Parts: sequence; structure tokens; C-alpha cells
Amino acid sequence: MLVRKVGWTVLSVSLLLFLVFCVVLAYSLYLPYENSRELERRASSGDATAQFVLGRAYQTGAMRVYSLGQIGRDPNKAIYWYTKSALKGDAKACYVLAVMYEQEFSGTKNREAMHWYQEAAKQGSSDAALRLSAIFRKGLLDQKVDPRLADYWARKARRSP
Repeated sequence: MLVRKVGWTVLSVSLLLFLVFCVVLAYSLYLPYENSRELERRASSGDATAQFVLGRAYQTGAMRVYSLGQIGRDPNKAIYWYTKSALKGDAKACYVLAVMYEQEFSGTKNREAMHWYQEAAKQGSSDAALRLSAIFRKGLLDQKVDPRLADYWARKARRSP
């Protein structure tokens, strides 16, 4: 009987510690940007991570920033902040910019999409390299079909982390 009580106690304590860990982890993810003013201040001062987070907030419209409330979806502001982050060397921002130019502007911004796919791939994004391979294999985004370039980007994607 004592073994059962000890077993349940250990299980209960373990579960409680796990829940505390989850709460601390969730809180720490939002801790750097307690309010929108702080997020915008850090993004404006050149923090590439804050710029990316703000870009994501405007891209999806699904992020809640404490003092501002829900941030509405605004693709132009998203592109502005992603561009700032990408110019700081953020490969993720380069890739997201390329996808946004390809999808949001449906063919009118193909040159920009290609530029950012190439930048992301040069910085090691395997997703961007795979997309470039598909673009050159199928002749998308106003590019001519080029099997050599398609193979080049596919090889580069395999070598990327």
C-alpha cells in the first residue's frame, strides 16, 4: 500500500514539475517582447529577431502583443519588417519574403521573389534551394526551364543543414 502511495506521489510531483516547466517555457518565449512598444523599439533599433517577429505578426495577423492587442494582417508592413531582417542576414526572413512575393502578388513581383529565394539559398536555406530547383525545372516565375540550374540548386539543397 505504501508503494502505491509513494508511486502516486512521485507521479503527481513529476506532473506538477512538468506543468511548471511548460508555464515557464511559454512565458520565456514572450518575455523579450512584453509590449508592442518594446517590440517596435527593438525592431527599429536593428534587432533582426524583433524585426522578423514583427514581420510575422503583420503577415499572419494572428499574434497578440500585450499593449496593442491583436495585430491586424498587413502584408506591406510584413514585407517592410521582413526586408529589414533579411538585409541583416536572416535566411529565414529572405525565404519568407520570397514566398510572400510569389504568393501575395501572384506573378507581379517575380523578380523580387527570385532575388530573395537566391539570397536565402546562398545563406544556406535548403527550402529556398529546393524551391529554386523546382522553379528552374518547371520554368516558373518567368524563368526558362534550365535542368542544369535545377540540378545545381537541388545539390545545394542536399548539402544545406
